Amino acid sequence: MEKKIEKMKRFLKENKIFFAIVIGATIIGAAIYFTPKNQEKTKSQIVSSTESKVCQNVPQLPDGAIKLVTKVIDGDTFLIEGGYSVRLLGIDVDEKGYPCYNAAKSRLEELILNKKVKLEKGVEDFDQYCR
Repeated sequence: MEKKIEKMKRFLKENKIFFAIVIGATIIGAAIYFTPKNQEKTKSQIVSSTESKVCQNVPQLPDGAIKLVTKVIDGDTFLIEGGYSVRLLGIDVDEKGYPCYNAAKSRLEELILNKKVKLEKGVEDFDQYCR
């Protein structure tokens, strides 16, 4: 046991410059990453990117509107009467070309295609694709 402790002490003593550089770089990186200036910039970028997209020709539907589903796009998006796109809240499934795409789309078709659904709004009225 004492031999292991001695080896460890020797290893740390021989490599103390390396450890000092790693620790210093970590502290500097964290300081740069967590500065308020970077946080404000990131927040403003997010706000400006969501505000720059204006959804046009989208009907104002009241919360709780009942609409007929006319087409299923994928496992989390479908069209309602009038051709308007709707996205399911809290659901994120594979897009076309990924393993679970067909299964997710088929299951959603079984559940809602050619049926009336009740639409409920989320926190935001629209996502980045005006759904």
